[in-house]
Amino acid sequence: MTPLLTPEEVCDILRVSQRFLYDQLSSGALPAHKVSNKWRIHPDDLTEYLRSRRNDTEPIADRWKLNLTHPSEGE
Repeated sequence: MTPLLTPEEVCDILRVSQRFLYDQLSSGALPAHKVSNKWRIHPDDLTEYLRSRRNDTEPIADRWKLNLTHPSEGE
């Protein structure tokens, strides 16, 4: 099972403010789940969110060489 990302981890990955991210979560623009009243984001949902917002043919994850796996998976 792929570990879910916290909003703080997603903010670090995207380099966005928490306010922006929570707006995206609340509006449903970025799919997420609430676990014990805390947001959690599946890495595949984050990847799809990025793909849906790109305006060119090169995936942002490739362009920036982002590793969208959970930090604990690399250990």
